[in-house]
Amino acid sequence: MSEICYICGKAIEENLTSDHVPPQQIFAQSIRREYNLSQLITLTTHRECNENYRLDEDYFAWSLAPIAMGSSTADAVINHHAKEFRAGKNKGLGRKILEQFVDRPGGLYLPPNTVFMRVEGTRIQRIAWKIVRGLYWVENKKFLPDDTKYYLELKEPMSHWKPVTAEIWEILRNQPSKGMYGKIFDYKYLHAKVENLQLHLWGMLFWDRIIIFVSHHDPSDKKDC
Repeated sequence: MSEICYICGKAIEENLTSDHVPPQQIFAQSIRREYNLSQLITLTTHRECNENYRLDEDYFAWSLAPIAMGSSTADAVINHHAKEFRAGKNKGLGRKILEQFVDRPGGLYLPPNTVFMRVEGTRIQRIAWKIVRGLYWVENKKFLPDDTKYYLELKEPMSHWKPVTAEIWEILRNQPSKGMYGKIFDYKYLHAKVENLQLHLWGMLFWDRIIIFVSHHDPSDKKDC
């Protein structure tokens, strides 16, 4: 029986590759050695499906790591990107990230609370949802369609944030941590029945600084989120 690609849901007959969940871009090589992270979660996908997300995964890591500045694991990613930029690699992406820094409100806070960063939210959201879909496969061994309706919130270090779904978030907060990547990536997961619907809750922590909260109903539920 053929494996199923967790990204598109179709059988993988040929042209396969391994995809890291979460993306390998959030792990600096120096930190991977320090924490002995030789075994990252990998899922088999179509090469084309995986490649379709590569540029957004690069953007995700390059954009969010500066927001987590002050975390040793995020700083390692920033330093790696800086070296690449000085070496002439990813020049276009590096310039884009630098252009996102602004001195007026309207973006995400960076320390020391006077600098802001405008990010392309759709790209950040796309990768956060891809990570959830990968973790859903790991947890449930089932395909989660890309068009499943979901709710997403992001908390950066300097924001005064209270999630809209505060009560549900508190329930999720009490769940055990399921990540295995030290101060780089951790997550909590809860599958619960709410008002006759199967609700899936995810709390993902990046570099000990950034929280992304995602909730969605089970694909088998006919009712919209």
